[in-house]
Amino acid sequence: DSTDRSHALLVYARLGAKDAVRLAGAVLRNRRQAAPVQAAAAIALSQLASGMTGDQRLESARALRRVVVGQGSNHVVGLSYYALGDVLAADLAEGGTWLLDDEPIGRFLLHRARQGSSRERTFAALATGVALRDATLNARSVAVFMNEARAMLAWGVNNARGADDVVAAYVAAAGLAKAEAARPHLLAILGDSSRQPVLRSHVAAALGSMGRADEKTGLALRAAAKERPWATVHLAATRALSALGACEACDDLLEQLKGDPTRGALLAVALSLGRFGNPKAADRLVVLARNEDAGVYVRAISIVAMGHLLDPEYPTSMARYTTAANFAALTPSLRQLYDIR
Repeated sequence: DSTDRSHALLVYARLGAKDAVRLAGAVLRNRRQAAPVQAAAAIALSQLASGMTGDQRLESARALRRVVVGQGSNHVVGLSYYALGDVLAADLAEGGTWLLDDEPIGRFLLHRARQGSSRERTFAALATGVALRDATLNARSVAVFMNEARAMLAWGVNNARGADDVVAAYVAAAGLAKAEAARPHLLAILGDSSRQPVLRSHVAAALGSMGRADEKTGLALRAAAKERPWATVHLAATRALSALGACEACDDLLEQLKGDPTRGALLAVALSLGRFGNPKAADRLVVLARNEDAGVYVRAISIVAMGHLLDPEYPTSMARYTTAANFAALTPSLRQLYDIR
């Protein structure tokens, strides 16, 4: 049945079969295929995008474009837009311009994100953000697309028509694309407690994705991280602060642990502390992990957070301090972390 076929196609693509790109493209071009199978084909092309040749990306982009201009289900169209973003992202990351020059996919996404229906604007905005996440600026056409896309996303954050989920798409895409022109609009939404908590949480996540914490951004996220009525805002702001590595935020988070946070808040705070690589965080987490009166949940989360502190995959991990000049001052904290059982 269609479920079995969709699963088989995804596994085939994941195994890296030589003709997986051709097969997925053929499925998308066949309008008689069931929706679950077409959805699987779009996902497969997303997964395979980085390993495609230029010709394969061009053909895949054409197949995906045929799907998104059709009248398919939201599920298939949405995944196809996202796959289109992934295929364009892979091309731009390698310095290619095929999908900007030979097949104007970038122009197509910008047009749909500005002037399409609510559904089209939502999907196209997200695809544009995905496309720009790792773009290599090596050609004039790339620079033009990047500038126009970032300007469009900033416009969308401030002026998008429709429900909050449409605005949220521009917000998330602006974060992926690092659209600095959108920052003032993002900060305005985050600071407006009358806006929906889910939208504000998307804003916090987008600010964390942009990779730079100026003073206004840091203050806005720190204020949002202290909010208790809206757990979604608090959690997203806390994660954003940890992603940005804002030093002042570590002290704020430590203060929050002194109260009686909810489980969700404790999870976000403790795990975020684990990403700062700050010896203050290590000392506090050690205390929590050894406190038998704190409960199993609290101790378990603290131990997981300490794993983050020591994981060299994290850029702010304390494990990276082994080559730093101040390593001697951090050694007691490190020793305590390794001694925890």
